[in-house]
Amino acid sequence: MSNIKRTQFAQAAFDYATYFTATFGRTQIGGGCIRRPHLVAPDGMSTAGGKLIRQHIVLRPDVPAFSTLTVGAVDVAKGAATLRTFGYLRHAHQARFGSRPFDLDGVGYQTFFSQAQEFFARQGMRVDVETEANVPKSDVPTAPPDRAKTTILVVITLVVLVILSAVAVGGYVLIRILG
Repeated sequence: MSNIKRTQFAQAAFDYATYFTATFGRTQIGGGCIRRPHLVAPDGMSTAGGKLIRQHIVLRPDVPAFSTLTVGAVDVAKGAATLRTFGYLRHAHQARFGSRPFDLDGVGYQTFFSQAQEFFARQGMRVDVETEANVPKSDVPTAPPDRAKTTILVVITLVVLVILSAVAVGGYVLIRILG
């Protein structure tokens, strides 16, 4: 038996994380590697009366070289869960990493997503869904720089540098000859 003393909210969040992990512990979502759903337990002994109780739902990779994906959150004190759709995750990934491939299996994720929605609903929680329309504006991709314009600017800069160098060398030679 543990001697750890947590506040009521912290203990409830810790217990809920344990219950979630027991429920989804064998779930595997494919892609570049296998990832497993996990509800992050609170770090401390207190959640400031439930104010710091938000727990993230993540997909942890079996291979350390791959990234953990945050796919939602739970607030036990408010009785609310938030889940992100595959579209949200893909859109946010594209905004942050550009053309780097998004390595999560959409079908496997959708199966987990549906099961998680049902799980939280059975617990009497309100379930909010974040879609790609909910990706914060700061995460929306900007147009990539036009490579043709960049190439032209580099060439023009190099030509100007060569001309300036030639004028400088010519001036130096002329001063040496006349001086």
